Amino acid sequence: MRIFTKKERAYLEKLVCRNLDSDKPNGEVNTRNGLDKPMEQKERSNRSRIVNKSMNAIHDLVLAEQAGIIPSKKYMEKLIDYI
Repeated sequence: MRIFTKKERAYLEKLVCRNLDSDKPNGEVNTRNGLDKPMEQKERSNRSRIVNKSMNAIHDLVLAEQAGIIPSKKYMEKLIDYI
């Protein structure tokens, strides 16, 4: 089961590309500089929805970890390769 929709994942991938600073040789992320133009209301609501979903997912993952349900190392390696 996925947490984010296809559109939300595409938006997040777009943000990753937008935040990459090509001026830095080691690919550091540009999180200090603001956007070229102000954020539209639609983008603001998309971000808010993603934040809410992320917080719910974090809560669920912490709960599962505290319950002792931890994915196997093989599964985590496959997941990292997939991302």
